[in-house]
Amino acid sequence: VRDGDWRTNFSAIALSRDNGQTWGVYPGTIRPADPDSVPGARFVPGNEKFQMGAFMKGNDGYLYSFGTPAGRGGAAHLSRVPPQAVPDLSKYEYWNGDGEGHWVPGNPAAATPVIPGPVAEMSAQYNAYLKQYLVLYTNGANDVVARTAPAPQGPWSPEQPLVSSFQMPGGIYAPMIHPWSSGRDLYF
Repeated sequence: VRDGDWRTNFSAIALSRDNGQTWGVYPGTIRPADPDSVPGARFVPGNEKFQMGAFMKGNDGYLYSFGTPAGRGGAAHLSRVPPQAVPDLSKYEYWNGDGEGHWVPGNPAAATPVIPGPVAEMSAQYNAYLKQYLVLYTNGANDVVARTAPAPQGPWSPEQPLVSSFQMPGGIYAPMIHPWSSGRDLYF
């Protein structure tokens, strides 16, 4: 296995009701990466696209989830769900960018890439100053890059370099946008 390549058995959504002291997994959110990875769990084709995720509150009442496959080489896909329905995967809709594009309910296999790979350790937020959605991630050169778009499904701008891996001895990992970032300043 090369650097940046790994497999996952599954992904799932966990919840803490005590400010992160303890966590519990919503059992219905387990997404096996392949048919044999979790005994007894139902595999749904397309779940392999949502093994790592970045959640973002939209301006339209939905919670958006950017999903990437395991490792650091995959493209980003997009789903959305009403916030009260987070634990119910049957309520998720997946962006299918064919033609004009549309939201496909309950079928992660329908999701088409919104950002081409490689996308690694992504974070996302609406930026009120830019009046755009913003994502940060590390690209194939392990540089921290940003992209902006008028909607979660895009169209996304070209990569804007923020920090080169050559500037950081030991490398860069997971540029997570601080939730309190606002105005002209971006903290990650």
